[in-house]
Amino acid sequence: MWIEAGNGESGVWNCRSNYLRPILGLVLTALLVSCASPKPKTDQLIGNWICGPYSMKVKNLKITVVDRVKYDPSGKYNELSDVMIKTADGDQVAMKSTLVGSWRLDGKIIYEKFDRGEILSSDNPRYSVASGQKALDAELFKKNWAKKQVLELGKRLVVKPVESMYKEAEVVVSCVRPGS
Repeated sequence: MWIEAGNGESGVWNCRSNYLRPILGLVLTALLVSCASPKPKTDQLIGNWICGPYSMKVKNLKITVVDRVKYDPSGKYNELSDVMIKTADGDQVAMKSTLVGSWRLDGKIIYEKFDRGEILSSDNPRYSVASGQKALDAELFKKNWAKKQVLELGKRLVVKPVESMYKEAEVVVSCVRPGS
């Protein structure tokens, strides 16, 4: 490998190496990517978001969700979710639930801690509010927090859950401000 100065007048450097060009290309790409995706700012995140619909498949269930999320400037977190669950045998249930807690943004990760959750309604008597609440309480007992990687934050918020209890839940979720 050697780098040769140009003709002396132009000041151009000529790279004469089979492996230096790809390395320089990777460095340039890394610089462009890091410049293109700056760290999100907390004030960009504060406020109300509508996220979804997004779907996931868990065992024999297809779950579709729309979340209405509020990131309060005080660090309080509130989420109201509409959930549609379809089973392999054709049964389905529409539920409403809420999660309340706190949040913080650290770099490109949103940390959410849930103080409580509540199943508000169910349209299927086979899946009652009481049974849904019992399942939600059990899940929150196992893990009462979530981490979301911010992929985009501006006119829309795009996140992907990380370190989820269920890998099937690690889907990219797109959010918009209400009315936009």
